[in-house]
Amino acid sequence: YVNDLAGSQRVLSHGLLRPNLGKKEMDEMERQVKDLKIDAWKMYTGAEIGEKAWFLDDEKVAYPFWERTKKLGVKNLCIHKGLPLGFFKEKACQPLDLEKAAQDWPDLNFIVYHSGYRGAGLLARGTGDPIDPPKTEDPQEIPWISDIIRILKKNPQIKNIYFELGSTFGQLSSSRPETCLHMLGQMIQVAGTDHILWGTD
Repeated sequence: YVNDLAGSQRVLSHGLLRPNLGKKEMDEMERQVKDLKIDAWKMYTGAEIGEKAWFLDDEKVAYPFWERTKKLGVKNLCIHKGLPLGFFKEKACQPLDLEKAAQDWPDLNFIVYHSGYRGAGLLARGTGDPIDPPKTEDPQEIPWISDIIRILKKNPQIKNIYFELGSTFGQLSSSRPETCLHMLGQMIQVAGTDHILWGTD
């Protein structure tokens, strides 16, 4: 509707993809792509719907969906990482599953919502076994974002991981501005400005 009013592509829409629901979700993928004309998938790996939380690099659960995604012509995978928000499975909110998935599916873009930032206080805790933050005084260590930075430093050939700043920039710029500067500096240095997407929440 907005694009018709504007006469241009102003809005890109997400479809909701839930690989942990299994085969029945394949038909839903077809419907969203063909009927709703979605531009990207939005996913919550930490959401314990269906059987369990899931991981991007799970060859049994996730990879059939990446194959179908390619066949349907969708290129962008927008994944909620970080911010367990009190009800997502903490382990599945970590971005560690990006490395293998991005390497195995170089034609797909892994857009990491919230840049994987763990958050602070209650936002940083979820369900399952708690994950303790690393013990370090390094001002450049930012919970869970630094994990993605390490993945990219280790694998400079990976070019399909993107940082999205929604919520993260708002939280850090207002509460810890120096950490926010460290975050942006590292992202620019390691991933490049064309791999950072502005978001506000």
